[in-house]
Amino acid sequence: MGAPNKPAPKRKTSSTPSSATNWGRSHLSTTLSTDTESRIIIALTEGRGDARCEVGMASIDLSLPTLILCQISDAQSYINTLTKINILNPTDIVIPATFLESIHNRLVDKIKKQFPKIKILSAPRKTFNKSNGMDRILQLCLPSINTICVGLQHKYYALAAASALVTYLQNNLNIYYANESLNVNYQESEGYAVIDVSTADRLELVSSTKPTQATRYSSLFGVLNYCSTKIGARLLRSTILQPPCLPAIIEQTTRCVTELIKHPQMLLSIQVILQKISNIDQLLGITTKNFGTSDSCSVRQLNYLLLLNSLIDLIDPLKGIIERCEQPFFKDLKNTLESDKFNVIANQIRSMIHPSAQFLKSEAGINQRCYAIKSGINGLLDLVRKTYSERLNDMTEYVKYLGNKYNLPLTLGNNNTKGYHIVLKLNNQQKRFFKKTDLPPEFIQLLFIDSYQGVSFGWKLHDENRGINKLLYKTRRHYVGNTENKMIHKTMIELKQHIGFFYKLCEDIARLDMLQSLAEASRRGSYVRPKFGEFTELIQARHPMLELLIGNQRVANSISICKDFNIHIITGPNGSGKSIYIRQVILLQVMAQVGCYVPADSAIFRPMSRMFARIYLEDNMEYGASAFILEMKEIKYMMTLLSENSLFIIDELCRSTSADEGTALAMAICEKFCSTSAFVFVTTHYTALANLAHMYLNVKTWQMEIVSSGDSPQDFNLNYKFRLIPGVTTSKHYGVYIVRNIWPESILEENKKFIGVHKAIKLKYKLESDLRKLESRKQLSGAEINKLLNNYQNELQKLNINLDFDYRNAQFGSDFVPCGNGGQELINDEAGSILNFTLDKHLNGCSIFETSKRIAITSINLFQK
Repeated sequence: MGAPNKPAPKRKTSSTPSSATNWGRSHLSTTLSTDTESRIIIALTEGRGDARCEVGMASIDLSLPTLILCQISDAQSYINTLTKINILNPTDIVIPATFLESIHNRLVDKIKKQFPKIKILSAPRKTFNKSNGMDRILQLCLPSINTICVGLQHKYYALAAASALVTYLQNNLNIYYANESLNVNYQESEGYAVIDVSTADRLELVSSTKPTQATRYSSLFGVLNYCSTKIGARLLRSTILQPPCLPAIIEQTTRCVTELIKHPQMLLSIQVILQKISNIDQLLGITTKNFGTSDSCSVRQLNYLLLLNSLIDLIDPLKGIIERCEQPFFKDLKNTLESDKFNVIANQIRSMIHPSAQFLKSEAGINQRCYAIKSGINGLLDLVRKTYSERLNDMTEYVKYLGNKYNLPLTLGNNNTKGYHIVLKLNNQQKRFFKKTDLPPEFIQLLFIDSYQGVSFGWKLHDENRGINKLLYKTRRHYVGNTENKMIHKTMIELKQHIGFFYKLCEDIARLDMLQSLAEASRRGSYVRPKFGEFTELIQARHPMLELLIGNQRVANSISICKDFNIHIITGPNGSGKSIYIRQVILLQVMAQVGCYVPADSAIFRPMSRMFARIYLEDNMEYGASAFILEMKEIKYMMTLLSENSLFIIDELCRSTSADEGTALAMAICEKFCSTSAFVFVTTHYTALANLAHMYLNVKTWQMEIVSSGDSPQDFNLNYKFRLIPGVTTSKHYGVYIVRNIWPESILEENKKFIGVHKAIKLKYKLESDLRKLESRKQLSGAEINKLLNNYQNELQKLNINLDFDYRNAQFGSDFVPCGNGGQELINDEAGSILNFTLDKHLNGCSIFETSKRIAITSINLFQK
């Protein structure tokens, strides 16, 4: 007995609420689907008093039930804690309620500032209990890894966080895990590079800083991500944010990538297999004690069995693909795939499930679930399915009859939202002219439906035919479902004993997916395999993101840095490529330590344990800190990270303050770097900073090559080559050149006139302003004029310009009359005072002041004595 002869419409349907095995409390969970978003929850706590900055964390991904624990002895900046949070990428963070009750908790403030989109939740302080945490782990941990508890017994804060996390899941989300079903992993940070959160954001390691303008290749993760599974993509993301720094670990990954690149047919075959098991992480859903109605329970459990049934068929092909691989990881994976447990699992499933049954979505999935269980196992189930098949065929024939009756192309549709209904498919022209009144009166409840063929219209059957629809739905949903549920439950209990094996399989598949992704990215980009040594040297290296974004327009540059020359100062005009170059340095370093090939002709790297980028900063109004203050704080923090294996890039050091003080501060900071063995790249517009190369042997100076022409700022022209060459830039006036195409021509013309204005002209301008103010206030008198002219005379004398006066006809105070030769002008006030004056040392011949009514000064002539 098989499925009824009815084609399955290719339509997407909404997910069905379902549940896992009937253990524990009731809870509605999501159907097995690759479309559900992961929810990652972290519980976090911190010591008090002398134990402050001792941070414990427990994390779990609800779609991948592995409990991750870590305990960090952090600094006052909480840099390691923030980095770990960034790697785990949580959606929610649970903290003790007392943290939120305090006015300012430094750790909480930093988390809110660094991760504004993460939801901060509180839990009672008493739930952060070490003893309870150990009990929960002993209860939930897989028996095969329970020795981890020995190492955890002294991790007070990690255990306290674990206690709070499990309690929160149970009390707030009604999520329970079966005993001895949870994978527990304690993560150390030893052997992995530290990349702080700000550096990861500025370098765009996993996401673009401009998401609205971003493309796939706007981040390093996008460039390298060719993963087919979610767990593979998660592993790649976390590895980019925290790459290994031990050469032995890096080489293991690189050798695996090399083996895949050398065998492109094997790489392609692995990719095909992984695409078929893209939702393999859902095998771990058996650990969750989630419940719903018997219908939802049946759907979820049967989907689980169908997924596992599909996976079994892919084991032998995958085993054959990697059979000749030489690297230890592939041999370990081959041993996993050859495990006898697969035969046991296959026998447990296929004693009930048809070997050809697969996990499908939409209506095809509904029919697949109805006939997934073999015939002959349960007589009642066979009878119910036969009745269901007959009724479904009757419904199909009835729809065909209606189609012939009204001459309409009608088909029978079905989904979880609308049940069984009739579908009429229309082309684009028919949609425009279609009216509801065109339908026969036998059809009601017009619905618009999205389908793969475009927009269709569905109608439920008329009232007298609804009984058939309801009876058919009830037969499938209740009789078939309830009978299957009883049979499936037993199989699910039997499979639970293999949960440890499922964890191992998922971890191996995730790593295989990451390796093929790195190999695919390396193959497509024609990258070279990096080597590792005591220095870093790359020949004709290329920016990994720019190469894909702008293609052949990118320019290759070499990179060379070692202990003897560890400080590199780069100068050049704006837009010449300084910032792009230093970003390229650290991006290629991350790629190499992840285990990927790099875009260059040849590459040698010194592994780095700390990487820091200070690229751009803006004022922080919330914390009342200017860009300069923030920069100085970051530089101070960088000083605490200085070590032999540190890599720092700093863009335009001390640019946010005055030029003189910025230059002095930048030189002082670079001198500090010169006394260390850290690798440092600094870009600057302060060419005086390059003088450090004359003072320290380990400093090298570079410039971005440009070809300039023109003598004046207005005629100046730059031709950017984007190549790094030795030396210090000698270009001037490049600021005016850059804004030439931005500013209006009138502004540049004013700039021409203003260049070289003498200070005496500015004094005359100020005199004009002061006289106008007095006039507007009606305070203009001879005394006030004399006072201003005295000040004017004193300021001119400081510029070696002499102004000689005589007194005459002073009615209000003393008015000046000039002596000597030269041009004479009149100043008349209301009292009839007359002032004539002559200026020695000719400067200009223009009129600077003219007013009406009470006072007039015209054409004060400045002439050379």
